[in-house]
Amino acid sequence: PIITERNSQKLIICSMSLRVNAYDLKTGKIIWSCMGLHGKKGDLAYTSPVLADDICVAMGGFNGPAISFRMQGTGDITAKEQLWRNEPNPQRISTGIYTQGSLFMANAGPNIFQCLNPTTGEIRWQERSGGAACWGSLILANQHLYVTDQNGTTHVFKPNVKRFEKVAQNQLRERSNSTPAFSNGQIFLRTFQHVYCIGN
Repeated sequence: PIITERNSQKLIICSMSLRVNAYDLKTGKIIWSCMGLHGKKGDLAYTSPVLADDICVAMGGFNGPAISFRMQGTGDITAKEQLWRNEPNPQRISTGIYTQGSLFMANAGPNIFQCLNPTTGEIRWQERSGGAACWGSLILANQHLYVTDQNGTTHVFKPNVKRFEKVAQNQLRERSNSTPAFSNGQIFLRTFQHVYCIGN
């Protein structure tokens, strides 16, 4: 879930199997819902929603749909606020990052990185990762994007909206489904065998 504040009201935004719900943080009451995550292969949502200013982008799993909508109104806001819905898509398990006015994604299959326009759904660029599927989520730190793939390779690239700008591929050669964690200049990585701390 994502916690945000809209019109002085704190909301919890959750991707469900069929829709995205916004819950009042204090009462748990559903304030609004946006439908559209039902996919042809099933009703699955692995990623967290991503907030792009006043827009929410949510992704279905197993090549399911991606939707974008304005976070306003009450009740079922689908017809009035949905901006776009695209299907099919790459397999998406990793949650993306919104920065530089764009949504950056690391996909699980095919293994590609993408830069999307959250307002229109347009793909600004996409490139093969050169590695395995990504189940861990993207992290933005020190003006770089980090994601660890299932072979334990951490891919580092810049949030460039015009092209894929790779910085490094750092290999641990151990299986991993995890998201890197950052604290005080150190990177923590968990594989199936070990927990690593990397720093100066």
